[in-house]
Amino acid sequence: MKRISLFSCVILCLGLLGMGLLQKPYKSVAGKFSVLFPKPPTEGSQDVPTDVGNIKMYSFMAEVSDAKVFMVAYSDYDEKLMEAAEPYTVLRGSRDGVVTQFQAEIDSEKESKFEGYPCIDFVASGDTYFTSYKLILVKNRLYQIGILKIGSAVSKADQAFISSFKLTK
Repeated sequence: MKRISLFSCVILCLGLLGMGLLQKPYKSVAGKFSVLFPKPPTEGSQDVPTDVGNIKMYSFMAEVSDAKVFMVAYSDYDEKLMEAAEPYTVLRGSRDGVVTQFQAEIDSEKESKFEGYPCIDFVASGDTYFTSYKLILVKNRLYQIGILKIGSAVSKADQAFISSFKLTK
């Protein structure tokens, strides 16, 4: 009886590891977030041209196949500029940039709060690209948490990555 229980426990743990549920969260001290990537991400940064000038974007990407990428990115905007901006207008502009970049159309969208901060969640699809995204505006910092797939929609299981995102101090 104990053998079967131990065997069942090992199988259950291996299954949970395969789904990423028992892995250690990836933490970014500078980014002030944690998230459960399916594998260790590659970190990078780049200057992104915007209507208000170049903004540095810090990115964390885990490419699990040629057809699926998990990503978190953040950018810090000028504080005074963001104090005057309407948060959901900023988030909609970012959403539109993502959708345009991937030549997709929005399938569903929800505006809400994430830990008290303005947030937009959306799913979009096109001829080639499918994405599920969360955009969060924390004061002057814009977080982008997304999954990009080629050829098929993002699964519910993959969306657990987005749900695992947490703000840290």
